Amino acid sequence: MNMESRETIINNLIKEVTQQINQKFISLEKIQNYLKNYNKFFTISEIEEYQEKISMLKYLTFTNEEIEVNIYYILEIKKYLIDLREKKGKFIRKIYNECINSLCGYQFFFDFIMKSEFYFKNNKHYFKKEEIEKYNKLWFELEIENALILSDNEELKIKQKWNKNYENILRQVEEMLLYLDSLDI
Repeated sequence: MNMESRETIINNLIKEVTQQINQKFISLEKIQNYLKNYNKFFTISEIEEYQEKISMLKYLTFTNEEIEVNIYYILEIKKYLIDLREKKGKFIRKIYNECINSLCGYQFFFDFIMKSEFYFKNNKHYFKKEEIEKYNKLWFELEIENALILSDNEELKIKQKWNKNYENILRQVEEMLLYLDSLDI
């Protein structure tokens, strides 16, 4: 599973939908099960939402008098596909912002570490295997810092460890941010 394939699939489908709009010819056969045929690249909810949008077209009559209505629904499908293509970027920006916020204090750092462990793994349809492995490696380095800080139960000692290790944490968070910046969105 790699991102180029997901993006290529979406781009090809957008191209097909655009052609149908330009030709004022709607063929459900070509676009109906398109995402379903590539289900390993899309979540179930993405496929279901696409199918729901396609199902609206099934009830329309494809006559010249109603072509504008049909094109409206096809444009809705095209808009949805464009939104699908932008999902990876939104997801990466979310992680990026959480990563920056993790520097605000040890509690923020702890929260980020707890929430972000499986971000890439749970959203693997966006990423290549190598990207997931690199993220996991960087995340694990941050987890080690988190474990060192939280190895004490006293809040004063935790704060002291946070302050003592802050430069190292900052360097590792910067490394994560640079990695997130390097990903194609």
